[in-house]
Amino acid sequence: MAPIGMRDTGYATSLYSVTRNIGSSVGISFVTTWVARRSQFHQSVLVAHVTPYSLPLQQSLAQGRAMLFRHGSDWVTARRQSAGLLYGIVQQQAALLSFVEAFRIMGFLFLAIIPLVFLMRRAKRNAASKEAS
Repeated sequence: MAPIGMRDTGYATSLYSVTRNIGSSVGISFVTTWVARRSQFHQSVLVAHVTPYSLPLQQSLAQGRAMLFRHGSDWVTARRQSAGLLYGIVQQQAALLSFVEAFRIMGFLFLAIIPLVFLMRRAKRNAASKEAS
């Protein structure tokens, strides 16, 4: 903004704001899409490892059923609710993994951009700004 004259400052500011808003919208859209898709991927991988023949899974479901049965659910409803609780845990873990991946990608992008700061030139002051100061 330094080389822009006082007369054109309003136009430059509005152009800067539009560019900034579009950039933030694209960034938010990218991260949201990335998290949703990777969450689905991680969920499919995690569910593939949840088998009815797994002893820890059977113990967890039995403990969940017993807890829900003690809190007033009948046995059939408690069985369904314990499976729902397990599915909720799988969804939480998949979302966590996708957020970690998105955070890691943004971190690498920011690290890659750091050298660009050193390639930028210093702004030259124009005559109007020299007179004002």
